[in-house]
Amino acid sequence: MQGTCIGNLGGFGHSLFQYAYLKHRALLLGSTCRVETPADWIGRKIWVEAGRDDIVSNKLYSRPAFDSVVLHGQHNLDLCGFYQRSCHTREYTTEWLRELIVLQDEWKALSKEIVGSTDYVACHVRRGDMEKYLSYDYLIIDEESYLSKIDELGLSGCEIRWVCEPGTKLTSNRERWVSDKEDPDDPILSWLPDFLCLIGSRVLLRANSAFSFWAGVLHTGECVFSPRVGNLAGKGKVFFDECNKNRLMSRWDEFNWA
Repeated sequence: MQGTCIGNLGGFGHSLFQYAYLKHRALLLGSTCRVETPADWIGRKIWVEAGRDDIVSNKLYSRPAFDSVVLHGQHNLDLCGFYQRSCHTREYTTEWLRELIVLQDEWKALSKEIVGSTDYVACHVRRGDMEKYLSYDYLIIDEESYLSKIDELGLSGCEIRWVCEPGTKLTSNRERWVSDKEDPDDPILSWLPDFLCLIGSRVLLRANSAFSFWAGVLHTGECVFSPRVGNLAGKGKVFFDECNKNRLMSRWDEFNWA
């Protein structure tokens, strides 16, 4: 089974959905099924299992319809899609994903440095292209929604790390959290410290983002809260639920297994 789209269709969070679907389909075919991913997919340098997979060969397999469900027994395929809907993910378990997506030793050491002994709440703020181009269909969570939930949880005295893309404009003089390990010119260190910060937080207030959804899957702290997207879009006050199940966009499904 091949996944030539991995790393070439969507961002980092999307690539994990694609990788999980590819590996799960291969798992159903049995231990003799080989998995091939692009040589330049950054996940090969981060995750233990991904680093062991074969590199996409010169022989390319046939590609089924985009985002289609692969039937049991189908093989020698090049899977291409986002694979985020319930028809793709319903057979997953969080336990299986946490076994599949394990940091290589180098990044485990970095994670310990980033998390340290600090008791902090991580708030993932997603803006960027979604706010600019897709606010008609995408829920933009205001910062007060995060703060209201933090106050409700009695965690206002904790350190709050606002995790977001460089250039994101926060209100009320709040500042984006920046790791001293971040290197904007490095293909891994330009974003991995943010991801590790989310994973290692005491409490994670997730955005409706694939990036922080996967941080929620791998979270090592006390609890994860996800925004109640429902059918909402645009910017406004949002409520958070203690789960990692809530959908990323109004027209998508809930992650009932997460």
